[in-house]
Amino acid sequence: MAERTIRGFQQAIKVLFNDSRCALYLTQNDGSILGANEAVKLPIRTFNSGPTNSIRGGAFLWKAAGTLIDAQCNGSVIGIESSQETPEALVVVDVGGTTTDAGLLLPNGFPRMSSVTSDIAGVRTNFGLPAVQSIGIGGGSIIRRLENGNVRVGPDSVGFRLPEKARIFGGDVLTATDIAVASAQQRSAWKGNALQIGDPSLITGVTSEVVQGATSRIKELIEDLIDGTKIHRGDIDVLIVGGGAIIVDTQESLKGVRNCRTVVGGEVANAVGAAISKVGGIADMVMDITNSSISKATAEVKRIAIENAAHDGASKATIEVAEVRVLPVQYVQAKSRILVKAIGELDEAAAASEGISNGNIEDDSEADEGADEGAITSEPSMKAESRHFTVTSPNSVPPHLYKPCIKNHEWIISTTDLDFMSIGCKILGCGGGGDPYVEYLKTKTLLTTKPGTVRVIDASRLKDSAIVGWCGNMGSPEVSQERMEGNEPFLAQKALMKYMNLPNVDAMIALEIGGANGLVNLGVAADLGIPVVDADYMGRAYPTYWQTTANVYGSSKGENLVPAAIASGDGSFMIMSASKTDKLCDRALRAACVEMGSRAGKAAKPQSGHAVRTQSILNTISLAWRIGRAVRMEKNIADIADRIIEQVGGPQSSRKIFEGKVVGVERTLKTGHTYGVLEIEGRETTRGAAVKTTCRIPFKNENALAEVNPVDGKWKTLVTVPDLIAVLDVETGQGLTVPEYRYGLKVIVIAIAASPHWTGSARGLDLGGPGSMGFPDVEYCSVGTYSKPRSVIEEFGPKV
Repeated sequence: MAERTIRGFQQAIKVLFNDSRCALYLTQNDGSILGANEAVKLPIRTFNSGPTNSIRGGAFLWKAAGTLIDAQCNGSVIGIESSQETPEALVVVDVGGTTTDAGLLLPNGFPRMSSVTSDIAGVRTNFGLPAVQSIGIGGGSIIRRLENGNVRVGPDSVGFRLPEKARIFGGDVLTATDIAVASAQQRSAWKGNALQIGDPSLITGVTSEVVQGATSRIKELIEDLIDGTKIHRGDIDVLIVGGGAIIVDTQESLKGVRNCRTVVGGEVANAVGAAISKVGGIADMVMDITNSSISKATAEVKRIAIENAAHDGASKATIEVAEVRVLPVQYVQAKSRILVKAIGELDEAAAASEGISNGNIEDDSEADEGADEGAITSEPSMKAESRHFTVTSPNSVPPHLYKPCIKNHEWIISTTDLDFMSIGCKILGCGGGGDPYVEYLKTKTLLTTKPGTVRVIDASRLKDSAIVGWCGNMGSPEVSQERMEGNEPFLAQKALMKYMNLPNVDAMIALEIGGANGLVNLGVAADLGIPVVDADYMGRAYPTYWQTTANVYGSSKGENLVPAAIASGDGSFMIMSASKTDKLCDRALRAACVEMGSRAGKAAKPQSGHAVRTQSILNTISLAWRIGRAVRMEKNIADIADRIIEQVGGPQSSRKIFEGKVVGVERTLKTGHTYGVLEIEGRETTRGAAVKTTCRIPFKNENALAEVNPVDGKWKTLVTVPDLIAVLDVETGQGLTVPEYRYGLKVIVIAIAASPHWTGSARGLDLGGPGSMGFPDVEYCSVGTYSKPRSVIEEFGPKV
């Protein structure tokens, strides 16, 4: 596809420039350019370059244009010097015909890159893309008056057919552009020819109620978009660009905006951004500073970045370092990740000498003869065997019609079951346990290659003498986010069985149902040829090994926790055969885990079938499945929290306690844990009427408690561990992990009552209550009464 597209560009250039020699460069998503040959090798580097061009082009126009239309001056034109500096932080909003994109421009003149994973065509990637927020409104957005009197703007649009479909051009569709013209016409606020578009007389029949409703809705959407683009509190400067910029009324003040401006030439900001792009060279290296200094290591990486920029076509005399980031690798001693970006002007003479091919991309136009225009009928000329890929939804059957497969009292896990469970495990993780996504992919591959090997059984099927293993991953969620997992838990389990002289165990059980560890044992058990028990030892996720119900029923000596084994995945193992206390057991293993990179697989002392039935929290795989199914079934995202509450026992067992916007996140990594505080501004929803206030959620890998600050200034505790505190993303309805917390997210916080295994004894609360998470002075505060989850096997299995 990349070859075909770029070859088309080259052929067009040949025609336009009469076969004159010239080189072809494409814009990258970081604001620089690369040659055609490099674009073919790494086409992903061009993804999302459009918004980047608009952000940089808008900022260039902000700085260099001779005039600005300033919203603070009632639309009057004011002059500025060409040397005016762009603000320290600038949000550029690019309004097109169908969508609007917003990004944050950094002081170095380049857009802020996303710090989290990016989804491309439904595939999660760790590739760096600009942090761009998008919404479905534009100049062509269709305006509708609803039965209840409200006005809806988009998300459907007439798009490029605006000149023939919009009312002002004689069409029959009311669009956002029509509204902009009607608003200016009705208020008579605009002077000159600012909105002399089409024929305003064709929209005289549009009522003021519709105009006001549409402009108010557009303003609300733009305000939310800007707020989601910011990375801190406080007002910020905003520049509106793009062909559809007129739909944003810059005469009206916008919430959270200091100055909102349009700029002359803003409608072609995208093209301007592409034209001013420079050649970039990046060096991203992990440097050993054992026998060196940070400054020397940084100087070396700078040198390499400058060389890379020159190699890619930058004029050596113009190259300068645009960005330097030094990031400590917190799980490895004396290592620092140093990222340097160097930029320079394109060496046009050298580029032109390369000619139009700029990489000699093979012309296979003959293979395309006879193909329908615009259709892809053959693979690009990659000289490789063609492959057929089929992309299907995880749920081939609608969620409300799907029934799990139960055979011989065993639940045979399918990819649909796995999808449900993955969603549920993330929510039950309470911010920790690691993102289940990687485990989901691993287990899905296993289900595809070896269907029927992943089996779940009810705890009642275990004999008293059965030996049940339990394992999972140990370490920091932050590290798990950036370090891909191998088969560490399986290796730890094999090492422990060898140490204990056990040929195998009869079944596996989850260490914790929350997060990735809720899925780990599915793959481990399949590799061992045994089933997984529908239960776990936490009912959620907790940061330490001693916070398990197996230890609740043991003693402070930790006899139920050892022997235990951990594996690094690269050949290092540690087996702890005995411990003086349960907490020392975790500290010793965690110290070794930190040395292994703050991420290791762990296998715990096998338990008897009788112990599993009496000490574990039963039917938690079923619970995760039910939560995930509820999320998939509910089409109205606003109601997903209510559907989750229904699945965990209803309002007597769970409640929405807060909803609002994330306004602050503090994190630090120490002793293999991620500590911090999440701060949300919004409404407390535990009372009869929602009360506007601030909510704080301290976390230690997992959320520890939720407290609000009422009007009297005293912090009030709403709920604490061992109850579950889950933060849901309002836009997706799915759970968020601690590494995903960021400023601007709209969230709902729900709390779920904990199992009596935790709340029914002093030892349970001592191990799982607020004191165990670092809050010894906070008393346990519950959200309700625990409701035992219903077994999927019991509900869907054959009735006896």
